[in-house]
Amino acid sequence: MDCLDRTNVVQGVFSRYIAHEQLQQLNLLSKPINTHAKRSPFEKFPNALEKCFREGWTDNADAMSYLYTGTPALKTDFTRTGKRTHKGAFNDGVNAVTR
Repeated sequence: MDCLDRTNVVQGVFSRYIAHEQLQQLNLLSKPINTHAKRSPFEKFPNALEKCFREGWTDNADAMSYLYTGTPALKTDFTRTGKRTHKGAFNDGVNAVTR
């Protein structure tokens, strides 16, 4: 994983956290169950919004990666589904060699 993909992962964590905070402030998302603890930067959204967030973030990662490297982003199987797959690892290998 190169710096482009690491940057995307870190930005995804920050954007998830900020989106949670903004939606909570707008009363569009409930507050964390444990109000004494801080919200986790990895906390999932409700199902439909989670899918939308993951798809949008992965599409953005691919678009940025194409601009810089000419290949799709690495680890997009994980970004889209939350799980690594054999196909995703193979695609990452192909894309890394192509880069």
